[in-house]
Amino acid sequence: MSRYRFIVEEKAHYSVAQLCRVLQVAASGYYAWRHRKPSRRALTNAAPVRRASTPTCRHASSASPGSVSLGSCAKPASSAVRRAGSAERPWLIPS
Repeated sequence: MSRYRFIVEEKAHYSVAQLCRVLQVAASGYYAWRHRKPSRRALTNAAPVRRASTPTCRHASSASPGSVSLGSCAKPASSAVRRAGSAERPWLIPS
């Protein structure tokens, strides 16, 4: 926890001046931090993570709606990347 966050949580019990003195931070730094906009990184980290969509199937089995044979669906990219042995370089996925 950052010192400034600690001040936010404890300012109900102690004055900001006392907390800043004990934590050896400037009160002006605390107030500047409080009024600062969130960074681009903080906004990105706070955004919900989108999951990759499931692969679409080329041909659906006629046996029952919604069932698919194993050969008719494209393999998920994650398994292809694991086969290639390189999660950092998905462009090297073998065809």
